[in-house]
Amino acid sequence: MELAPHVVDGYVDAAPIPGPHGSARFQLVLSPTDGSTSTDMSLAPDQLAAVEEVLDCTAVEPRVAEVLLSAVQPGDLIRATGTLLYPQQPDGTVQLVITALELLAAAPVGEAYDLVLECYGPYVIAFSAEQDNVPVWQRDGTWVGQATSAETIGALIDAYENGSPR
Repeated sequence: MELAPHVVDGYVDAAPIPGPHGSARFQLVLSPTDGSTSTDMSLAPDQLAAVEEVLDCTAVEPRVAEVLLSAVQPGDLIRATGTLLYPQQPDGTVQLVITALELLAAAPVGEAYDLVLECYGPYVIAFSAEQDNVPVWQRDGTWVGQATSAETIGALIDAYENGSPR
C-alpha cells in the first residue's frame, strides 16, 4: 500500500459519523471549480483537474475526530490534510486518513439541507425538499433514472440492475 501526504479542499457531503476506536468517517466532495484535483490514477494529467469526485475520509486522531463529530456540518468547506491510502485492487477506492483539519467556510444557514446526496453502494441519490421525484445515478456518473418518490428508489435500482426499462 502506497502512502502519500496530501492536502485537499472540499465540501463535507453528509454529517460525519463515528467510526471504530474513536475515529470519525465522512465523505468530501472535491470539485474542479475549487482548485482540487482528482485522485483517480487512471486519468491522464490533463484530465485530473476536470473531475468532480467524492473522497472517503477517516480521522483516527481523537482530537480531529471530535471536531468532525461536534462542529463540522454538511456543506462546510474544509481543508483536510492527511495520508492518501491507495487501493491494492484496481476497482478499490482511495481513502484519505486525516491528521489535520481546517474550516475554510461554514455552510450557509438554511441551505445545507435543501439538497441531500446519499450514497448507497455504487449509487448516488439526490433528495430535494422542493420535489418528489428522486434522481439516481452511479458514482461514475452513469444515469440510472428518476424515481417518482423515495419509496420507489429500490424498484428503480432493481430494474436498472436487471436491464428492465426505467
